[in-house]
Amino acid sequence: MVVTQGNFLTILRKRRDFRLLWLGQIIARLGDNFYWLALLITVNELTSSTLAMGFTTISLALPQLLLGLPAGVLVDRFDRRKVMIASDVLRGGLVLFCLLVGSREQVWIFYLVGFLMSAISVFFFPARQAVTPSLVAEEELLGANALLETSRTLAILMGAAAAGFVIAYAGAKVAFILVSMSFLLSAIFLWAMHVPQTVQSTRSASLANLWAELRQGLGFVRSSRLLTGIMIVMTVVMLGIGAINVLWVPFMDRLFDIGPEGLGIADSLQGLGMLLGSITVGNLTSRFRLTRLLSGSLALLGLAAAAIGLAPTFIAVLVLLIFVGLSLPPINAAASTLVQTVTPDDLMGRVNSASGTVQSVANLLSMALAATLGDLVGVRTVFVACGLIMVLAGGLGWVMLWEPDEAAAIGMAVVTSPASE
Repeated sequence: MVVTQGNFLTILRKRRDFRLLWLGQIIARLGDNFYWLALLITVNELTSSTLAMGFTTISLALPQLLLGLPAGVLVDRFDRRKVMIASDVLRGGLVLFCLLVGSREQVWIFYLVGFLMSAISVFFFPARQAVTPSLVAEEELLGANALLETSRTLAILMGAAAAGFVIAYAGAKVAFILVSMSFLLSAIFLWAMHVPQTVQSTRSASLANLWAELRQGLGFVRSSRLLTGIMIVMTVVMLGIGAINVLWVPFMDRLFDIGPEGLGIADSLQGLGMLLGSITVGNLTSRFRLTRLLSGSLALLGLAAAAIGLAPTFIAVLVLLIFVGLSLPPINAAASTLVQTVTPDDLMGRVNSASGTVQSVANLLSMALAATLGDLVGVRTVFVACGLIMVLAGGLGWVMLWEPDEAAAIGMAVVTSPASE
């Protein structure tokens, strides 16, 4: 499966509905950058506490753990386009409550808003993952996933530095207003999109039926060596990424005295690496199998993260962030494509939510430990340790993951949907 830059343009030109999804995601991702940076900077300024930073990021990650599995069942039951539209509208309204925060005592509002917005996102992203294969041809799926990664890249390149300067000179409240507008604009693009109707459950939404459908999805994951392997590998990765997310702003502030403008520039350099990674995903796939591409990119991400922990200067961090960005699109595009390739449409929401929930457990554990260890052993040590954990994930992927066609040849992975109970 080879995807080149020209194929990206072909997909965008031919696939109107995917183009609308892609454009909406660029706008929403722009808002995500403004929201994340405004949130972390404001909490850091009001509290100067890594523990508070930990609570902030945990409030964003906890909903996946609590709601991920039932959300997957509901996504497979309802119109996925409407789920995405409702999610964007609700998030666009909720973020405005961040305007109420003005002191350390009011930081709890950030925790509550972050929890609710993340709870809504638990429904949005499995719906998006499930919709994507129905908007493009099978041979275009890797290209479509790479383009969705490019939407995040473009948002970082256009939004990260802009967010830093907006927050520095206009304040975080202006950033939160722009976030609200971005979600509402994204909802408009999704409203204009047509998604082919999928076969939905005709059984009543009783607890017994929902439980049976959840067990069906989990059973499918267990029956596939490939899906199980991807879940294990990505869970190990989250053990490293969670801590880095918590400690990123304190790391830059304490070690290099970097404020909002510098954080925006750092994110933009990572975005530059992501753009390069997105453009070259297809060419790399022509030389490496998807599983090898995933494993090698995970190892690169881990080495770059560990090196950032040892970096002597801010300039060195910026250079290493390009390599961090370079590794992310191949990881996400390859993992998404592998999952979508072996998962039937009627189980897509449950499979993606199950994977996200397991990863959320690792993410929360990593965040909780980072909030404490950052003060006890220092943020540099935590960064290095987290980088080595991600290198380990790459090694596990190299050993555990099989391509779908290879797995099928030895009777291991590509299985059909379990019969309805």
